[in-house]
Amino acid sequence: QGTGGSISVTVGDGNSGTGGSITMTAGKTRGTGLDGGAVTITGGQGLQTGGAVTIGSGAGTSTSSGAMTITTADSGKGITGAMIFSSGIADSGASGDITVGSGQATDGAAGDISIMVGETTLASTAGAMLTMQAGDSAGATSVGGPV
Repeated sequence: QGTGGSISVTVGDGNSGTGGSITMTAGKTRGTGLDGGAVTITGGQGLQTGGAVTIGSGAGTSTSSGAMTITTADSGKGITGAMIFSSGIADSGASGDITVGSGQATDGAAGDISIMVGETTLASTAGAMLTMQAGDSAGATSVGGPV
């Protein structure tokens, strides 16, 4: 009944130095065959619309805004972690769009967008493949999307 509680974490400003940082790190394991701890950030479930998750870099008031980096860690042995950017499945209605874009530049060059696949140094292995595929349509009078 009523409104759910909130959690706010704020670190101090820097008057003459760098502002404070926040670091979240899940636990590691020393046990053979066991996985490290996961970090999960999830918006709240809503009766109509679920809660949004927003991750943004800091604004720069006199120069550049902060960079944003999303990576999987290097793997000493085995396979590095997969990266999946996916909108959810819609049981009734349209699924969400995924948009990748660079920002508009009013006094300078706009940013490039590069999509690259990994290279291999293993002699008998082909380089990675880049695949782009438009969506199919199961509707009797509609066609799949263009690429």
